[in-house]
Amino acid sequence: MDDDPGTGSIGVPGSEIIVVPEEVPEGWMTVRQISAAAGYSETWAYKKVLKLVEVGKAEKRRFRINTGQRAMSVTHYHITCDI
Repeated sequence: MDDDPGTGSIGVPGSEIIVVPEEVPEGWMTVRQISAAAGYSETWAYKKVLKLVEVGKAEKRRFRINTGQRAMSVTHYHITCDI
């Protein structure tokens, strides 16, 4: 098994999965970023964006981003209305 942080590959040599962070487009934010921008708790922001997604006023998508030592898939939201 090869978990090489230098190349970003994981798995058995010869069958590695390349883990590369994605560029997050402008306007897409995590729940943590939304809560900071709105001035409310993360719990409030999470509940609010879930309701907005349900009624079609926000989009939900996962982007692979660097989270310190490795790239992880993190949910981002694009809100198309005022909160």
